[in-house]
Amino acid sequence: MEQATCEVCPRGCRLADGEDGFCDVRAGQRDSVRDLYYSAIAWPGVRVRWGADVTWGFSGMRNRRVAEVYLPGCNLKCDFCVGPFLSRIGDIRGIRWIEAADLVRAAAGLVDVMAFTGGEPSIHVEYLESVMSQCKDRGILTCVETNGYMTRSTAEKLAKHANYVGLGLKASLDPAFYKQKFAAETQPILGAAKIFVESGCELILTDLTDPNLWEDRQAFETLVRWIVESLGSETRLALSSLETTERTHVTSQEQRQAYLEKYQKIATEAGLKQVFFQVDARKRAEERREHLEKIGLYRTLEQLGISPSAQQW
Repeated sequence: MEQATCEVCPRGCRLADGEDGFCDVRAGQRDSVRDLYYSAIAWPGVRVRWGADVTWGFSGMRNRRVAEVYLPGCNLKCDFCVGPFLSRIGDIRGIRWIEAADLVRAAAGLVDVMAFTGGEPSIHVEYLESVMSQCKDRGILTCVETNGYMTRSTAEKLAKHANYVGLGLKASLDPAFYKQKFAAETQPILGAAKIFVESGCELILTDLTDPNLWEDRQAFETLVRWIVESLGSETRLALSSLETTERTHVTSQEQRQAYLEKYQKIATEAGLKQVFFQVDARKRAEERREHLEKIGLYRTLEQLGISPSAQQW
């Protein structure tokens, strides 16, 4: 049976006609691979709020209205994911179709920045290219929050349009951790980070480093040295603890704060000038989940003046 190779992420899934890839988003179609959810925004779709509430310190997003666009599926599938209802297709409810042009047209004049999150947005690279190019034409800035696990070609496509990139690392990008947890290599993530910086995107790295999950000072020091040498000492690094509400923390909040402070000191002593952290993000995660479950797609889109089509997965 003829197979096609997906070139969006380093897994390079070879897919026969109708066969789904690892991410459950991309599938074989004759001699190509397509995005099953192209134009699909995961319920609840779009949320508009102030940039200061969205992420850590993007200078250009302060005091701006940001539309968060949630896209389904993921190519890592962490067992500690804060949003499994988005990253795992089987748990997503109420997906509706909406075209890129409709989304951008409705947002124009109402928001300053459109931020794509999920799930993992990079696996929807064709949709992102379409939306972000139209945003640029209308003067809307764009942000991508990604795990960074993508091919060079995908990174280059996103970097061409994105103004801001939040790249989330797990366990200080420890190769052994990534291999064991995700069956994934870390080199493509480092390569993507370099591409974003070289393209002029404003980049913030976040590092999920939590004593309940992992601890390896040597791996962290290796990561920091690479950041300083390859991306520059001004690169912002945000250290965070586990956000997932399903996992019980063994250590106290005070212990985790001391842990993050220790790693912050290591990073600054190694030459990074902007290292900060969020001590306990569980409350934020719970509030986000509660909001996602309360606010419906139609209500949000109606606020933006969008009328989704009747087609539904």
